[in-house]
Amino acid sequence: MINLKNLFFIRPFFAALILFCSFSLSSQENDSKEPDSFYDKKPSVQRQILVNESKKLFLYLEKKTKNLIFEFKELTSIIKKNTKKTSESIPEQLPIFQKLTTKIKDILKIKVEPTPLKNVDIKKIDFLPIQSPKFQEFLDNLIAILKIKVDPTQLKPVEIKTVEPLLSQPVEIKTVEPLLSQPVEIKTVESLLIKSLEFISNGQLDKAINSIDELIELVPNFKLAHLIRGDILTAYSMSISNFGGNAIEINSKKVIQLKKEAKRRIKGYLLTHKDNGLPKFNIIPDKKDKYLIYVDMDSSRLFVFEKKENKYLYLSDYYASIGKNGYGKRYEGDKKTPFGTYFLQKKIQQELTDFYGEGAYPLNYPNEFDKVKKYTGYGIWIHGTPKTTYSRPPEASDGCIVLSNKDLISIEKILNTPGTPVILSNLSINELSLRSRDKIKKDQDELLNTIKNWKASWAKKNYNEYMKFYSPNAKYNKKEYKTWSEDKKRVFKNSEDIQISLKNISLYEYPSESQPLRIISFNQSYKSNLINNESKKKQIWQKNNGEWKIIYEGTNKN
Repeated sequence: MINLKNLFFIRPFFAALILFCSFSLSSQENDSKEPDSFYDKKPSVQRQILVNESKKLFLYLEKKTKNLIFEFKELTSIIKKNTKKTSESIPEQLPIFQKLTTKIKDILKIKVEPTPLKNVDIKKIDFLPIQSPKFQEFLDNLIAILKIKVDPTQLKPVEIKTVEPLLSQPVEIKTVEPLLSQPVEIKTVESLLIKSLEFISNGQLDKAINSIDELIELVPNFKLAHLIRGDILTAYSMSISNFGGNAIEINSKKVIQLKKEAKRRIKGYLLTHKDNGLPKFNIIPDKKDKYLIYVDMDSSRLFVFEKKENKYLYLSDYYASIGKNGYGKRYEGDKKTPFGTYFLQKKIQQELTDFYGEGAYPLNYPNEFDKVKKYTGYGIWIHGTPKTTYSRPPEASDGCIVLSNKDLISIEKILNTPGTPVILSNLSINELSLRSRDKIKKDQDELLNTIKNWKASWAKKNYNEYMKFYSPNAKYNKKEYKTWSEDKKRVFKNSEDIQISLKNISLYEYPSESQPLRIISFNQSYKSNLINNESKKKQIWQKNNGEWKIIYEGTNKN
């Protein structure tokens, strides 16, 4: 368990910088001298050098083997999905099989080039810790994968030409199954980050540096990981007290932002959201909806849900940055992210600068409610990061929602679905889970019944009753209340035999810091002696003093 109290009191860069410089100076001094020959050293020293280098080789091979295990698991999963009949072999034409073949080749071609020991001929190193159970397991796995004989005592770099004939043959699934019976740890950015911080908290610095190095290898441009690595190096020479505390003053603001990012990532990682979906959204989805995106802006977390049987089931979640000045956008240039319910638009097709990363997906800001409130601004997108940056601090954009390029690509299919609802809120997933389903159902039934009464008053041509459902400042499309209400009065007077039907009614809760808001959409069929049409209607209802009132209504002809 992470000791959060101690976790954020890690000593930083400044001493690490001094330590690094001292190491650099000492290494330069050593380089200026003629290095001792490996074979001039005592046998015990030679043996220790070989043991150390063997350990490095083993750790490298072990890491690569784990990657292979994951690739085989992914491969088997794809085959099971795409093969109707039980197959005993893997078709070598599959792109993923070709990718796997390349990975195996890369592993077999490796050569250990220990940088600190320039005079050691790696070909003469025949000692490996073959007694290690993990090493034996590695060899067993390699044998199972490649169906080759390996003599651990004679293990040397393998020439790739000896493997080519083997790889041209189909691989039997049954030889892979024992490998897949082992648990496979799928390492994510968050899990490696948490693991590193936990090691630091427990004083296990060797494990911490290995874990953070693995993270940096996965995402080399992750600034937070480099900050933590610097602190770990410092900890080797002094006690750890304050995460980033002695960083150079000119970068102090950046360090503060990185510390905030670390806390947000930990908070997001520990959220309990992976249960049976989220039935406690106050939503009646549109039939065409496939997904829902929910952004908890206080936790810097973007969640993705998939609609199944009118319920939203959890798919994934990601760290996300928002506006430099937080949320609650009111005017252009305030560098805030909007607060409310929006819908994805078509992806920006024109070429953008590297600043936006792997793509940009606009939201419909300002939406109808924003226009009613006369909020200004434009260009609120979900986009990626520059190639030189893995992620940005929690509050870093001009109002957009920013994901890492890797995360953006992973949900590209969802982001490319125009009309997908995107809720920007300050309620956490855990807070949503505490809601009462009965209260949500009661709230929905109350509003749906009000809409039913609104339709009935319209069909009866009861103008006074009909207008009671509207706020005195309600807008109809772009028309002000006075104008459209007079137009509506004339239509009521001249219409006969009014027939109205509403289909595919959807309801979306709108996050609000004051009165409850709901976005309602439906397909409307209207018939009278004057007109006969089909349209898509959108309304925004607001609850004031216990009564639902329409503050906006708009119609688009189908």
